[in-house]
Amino acid sequence: MAVARLSRQFFLLLSSTFVALLPLTFSGSDSEALLKLKKSLANAGALDSWVPGSAACNGPKGSWRGLVCQGSTVTGLRLDGLGLSGTIDVDALADMPGLSTFSVENNSFTGTIPGFNRLGALKVLSLSRNQFSGDIPSGYFVKMGALKKVRLSYNKFRGEICYEHKQQMS
Repeated sequence: MAVARLSRQFFLLLSSTFVALLPLTFSGSDSEALLKLKKSLANAGALDSWVPGSAACNGPKGSWRGLVCQGSTVTGLRLDGLGLSGTIDVDALADMPGLSTFSVENNSFTGTIPGFNRLGALKVLSLSRNQFSGDIPSGYFVKMGALKKVRLSYNKFRGEICYEHKQQMS
């Protein structure tokens, strides 16, 4: 009886340890967010390495194309010059809390600037050489406290680009 109870406790301990370590070995949430982003893009053939069921970072075949990873966390997306167009799903980007760099330079994105201002942890935003157009709303960058670099050249933006940064109070 004591051996059976001890074996059961050992099994429960081993099972809970395995479940606790599972998120450290495979970051499914980043992969799911990236696949959601890919679905929103047109001409996404260059992202063929983004396959469901595979690790986005450091998988057996390496990281998915265009990713910058730190361990199993996606910290950057560099999707420059891949012929991408369509809609950039900012909700998918928001599902990647480690994302600090987003670059889609030299692609074919059109329309007004998407809601990147919801990504407060973003340090680098590179949108140059696309076909974005219209005004950038006043105060657009205010909530982007971590932002260090913004590249918007060679688009069709109009008006002034106002970068207001709130000073942190000590």
